[in-house]
Amino acid sequence: MTTRLALTYAGLFILGAIVSYLGNQLGRKIGRQKMSVFNLRPRHTSILITSLTGSLIAMMTLTFAYVSSWEVRTFFTTGLQQYGNRISEVTAKTIEQAKNGGIIYRPGEPILTAIIDGTKSSDEIKAQIERTMAYVNSEAIERNRSVAEVMDTTFTPPEDGKIAGYYKNDMEELTETISKLKGKMILEPKAENYVLLGEKFSVRFSIKEYIPRVFDKDDEIISGVIDGSMSGEAIATDLSKLIIRAKMTAIGKGMLENPMTRQLIEIDRSELLRSAQEISDKRGPCTVTVRAARETDNRGPLEIFIDVR
Repeated sequence: MTTRLALTYAGLFILGAIVSYLGNQLGRKIGRQKMSVFNLRPRHTSILITSLTGSLIAMMTLTFAYVSSWEVRTFFTTGLQQYGNRISEVTAKTIEQAKNGGIIYRPGEPILTAIIDGTKSSDEIKAQIERTMAYVNSEAIERNRSVAEVMDTTFTPPEDGKIAGYYKNDMEELTETISKLKGKMILEPKAENYVLLGEKFSVRFSIKEYIPRVFDKDDEIISGVIDGSMSGEAIATDLSKLIIRAKMTAIGKGMLENPMTRQLIEIDRSELLRSAQEISDKRGPCTVTVRAARETDNRGPLEIFIDVR
């Protein structure tokens, strides 16, 4: 968009300069030879030529804008009122679709995460990003199908299979940044704007440090004391607070939410019920520890279990 605007200004500048130069040369020639047009005095003839030159510049500017701008052509051929009506229709449709739950992604929402190896060459880094974008397209198509099913409607993927795209400049800058960092990075393609059902969209990229090992299996994340003599509801509340503290600890160590599940901490409901019952069976204060269920890097979710002592 910036390049197009710059070219438009450059074109108008050149056209205006040419017409002004020719008009000035013609005016000077008429002035020197004391020529007359429409029986006007030479001085008035020169003024007329200057005025016509200004008018010609305005006409050429409008013509250039008409040729180079879809919006200007639409204004003249369709009319401002019809154009406004069309905008209103699209806006109303968008609002209605959003009300019906037709939002696929929200602005800044991560679509997935991928590890990019920055120790490779620039071409190989680009290839890794392109492969990630292929996964983004697949994920977006599946998300559209799921939302369409919920809305009791249909979704037809684009013929080329590409519903998500990126800006070329973003790709160049991203490749250069990752190459300079010389390490493994977590790439998060995020929706640039609201994405509605069936709509093609662009992504923006963000990168974060990849931490290959945040927790080992059975590592303690956080622990606390819960009184087993309390009511079942009070025990459940304290247990929930402990898990929230575990989440904050994980975030502090660089853990990221899983874009697919929107979860950072993952625990089976049966594990929670078992833990609550075990705490209650102690019938007094006991040490409750939240531990990692497996070795994990900083890509969520972090699977946990509860250790009651």
